[in-house]
Amino acid sequence: MLYSAKLSFCVAIAIQMCIICVWIFFYKRNFQMCGRQYGEIATLTKTEGRLTTCPLIPIGLVGSITVNKTDPQTWTTIEQKYSVIKDGGFVPENCTSRQRVTILVPFRDRESHLRIFLNHMHAFLMKQQLEYAIYVIEQSKDFEFNRGFLFNVGFKEALKDSDYDCFVFHDVDLLPENDHNIYTCPVDQPKHLSVILENWDYKVVWANMSIYRAITGVGRYSSLQHVTATENPARYKILSKGKEQMWKDGLSSLNYIIIQKKTKKLFNHIIVKTI
Repeated sequence: MLYSAKLSFCVAIAIQMCIICVWIFFYKRNFQMCGRQYGEIATLTKTEGRLTTCPLIPIGLVGSITVNKTDPQTWTTIEQKYSVIKDGGFVPENCTSRQRVTILVPFRDRESHLRIFLNHMHAFLMKQQLEYAIYVIEQSKDFEFNRGFLFNVGFKEALKDSDYDCFVFHDVDLLPENDHNIYTCPVDQPKHLSVILENWDYKVVWANMSIYRAITGVGRYSSLQHVTATENPARYKILSKGKEQMWKDGLSSLNYIIIQKKTKKLFNHIIVKTI
């Protein structure tokens, strides 16, 4: 999910939609045309001593991209590959990003998937000329895994570090297949990024929802295989009461203890437990 920091939002309810975003700048025209139109903006040229704003649609995007699901095996391999990454993120050198984006990833016991995810996502996000940081929020083993809780913790902790204005709520096992799927946020509504998934045979599942979606061919995601967790038998009952609960459950009722919060080269790592 992506979320504007200026909106009141409760992340813990209705999390089933994999990746959603709220975007500030929505632009839906031919990508190549936009690249030519705005390409000249993304240069080293400065206006009154400042870098110009990055283009709405960055030049150099190709559309469909190769997804490498091979585990790099070591963290050193990825760190050497992405020498320009610092403190879990990136700032464009040639222009000023239109938004400050953070990617929130709930996590537990999936280290190989995390390496594959970071190896793919850093290249993907840098190409979009985004100023961004990746936060990996890990839940202690004392409690059942709660994805919505981890998103909420990541949201609050990221805002303590910087004034982010765009949030992507992401799964560690989903990898975007098209670099036209821009990870930026509008101000008025959520945007569903992961429209079709490999593990759902690339079919639209939530077809009847009133929500903006990326174009189907753009919102394609590869899936990393893993053992499916035990499903909560009350999940559908909980979702059915989402509208009632969202005003009193989530950020407003969030209680947690940070066990560790550490800035690493490739990501910001938070280990947390509930109170």
